[in-house]
Amino acid sequence: MNKLIHLLLLSFLLNTFIPASSESDKGIPTAEVKEITDFVEYVNSKKLRSSYSPAVSLFWTADEIKQVERIISWIGATCPGLLRLASADHLLSLVRVKEINVFHGNRISHAVATSEGDNCIYISDKFFTRDDKLWVLLHEFVHAADDGCYVAYSKDFVDFAGPTILEARKSTSSLAHLKDSRYFNLKESLAYGVAGSFQYRSAYIPKSIGAELVMPSVEHMLWRKAYSKGKRYFENKTWEFAIKEFSKAAKISENAPLCHYYLGLCFHELKQEKKSAEEFLNSVQQFEKLEVPIFESNRTQALYCYALQLRQVQDYDKAALVLQKILPYLMGPELNDAKSMIFDSKQKSQNKAVGSKLLRNK
Repeated sequence: MNKLIHLLLLSFLLNTFIPASSESDKGIPTAEVKEITDFVEYVNSKKLRSSYSPAVSLFWTADEIKQVERIISWIGATCPGLLRLASADHLLSLVRVKEINVFHGNRISHAVATSEGDNCIYISDKFFTRDDKLWVLLHEFVHAADDGCYVAYSKDFVDFAGPTILEARKSTSSLAHLKDSRYFNLKESLAYGVAGSFQYRSAYIPKSIGAELVMPSVEHMLWRKAYSKGKRYFENKTWEFAIKEFSKAAKISENAPLCHYYLGLCFHELKQEKKSAEEFLNSVQQFEKLEVPIFESNRTQALYCYALQLRQVQDYDKAALVLQKILPYLMGPELNDAKSMIFDSKQKSQNKAVGSKLLRNK
């Protein structure tokens, strides 16, 4: 019954609150919502730790704030759950930068959401030249709201988007191009789908999936807050506190492999290699259970880290098998390192076997 009400409300939102845009307002509709400052903050002249942008942010002009607040007001009136998820237990920082050094195809990004260092959405000069500002910002708010891939890696969305991603991969031979494509991973597909559904009133994704971002369940909000706190502690290198929060998030939902991935990283930092390997294995197993494609970047990274920890506990045979499995999806230094580790793991495994045989013969 609750699910039916959930879907009816989403349908009402999609069909009622999405006004047609006029040419004069460049696609930004008008809507009012109180207390925008409860969800976002405008960051002025701040040193940044992100690799996506220059080291220092710019100051916001009054006109820029007005344009962005108009969009956020509409998001708050149309899909308030998205704001709550994006801000989680703390404000989402909107950071003004001159340019963003991330390329998608042959274009420089106009805005990008990241939890690297601070939970931010970076907005560049080029954002204010676009006619589809609403779509751009909606897209990034979806990324911020689903930072832990609670929806992107859900079984429902994997079943829906996975085949499309696989088909897109068959149509091109360039892995480098795919890595900059919306079809390369589930996170991008979700952001494109949700933003498109709201901006253009088209059913880009099933309403049952979009509902969890528009009107998140109590469980989702509790999970998001715990995961968000864990990420903040992780960024501040307070590993024990991060472990507590990620463990709490992992208990709330069994469909969140990134919780175990970060637990693996935390235990590694604390030199608890056996626990680290166990958590990476938990992450890998959850990815498999959800049927997240192996070329999805987070799943590949989880397998890569699992292989590294297997080497730490001297399980060289298994480490080589895992690395061999992900070899086609690695590039650059990681690919070269993986090839070296496969060779090294085989050598160490052989040496270990010889040593064991000598001990038995004594």
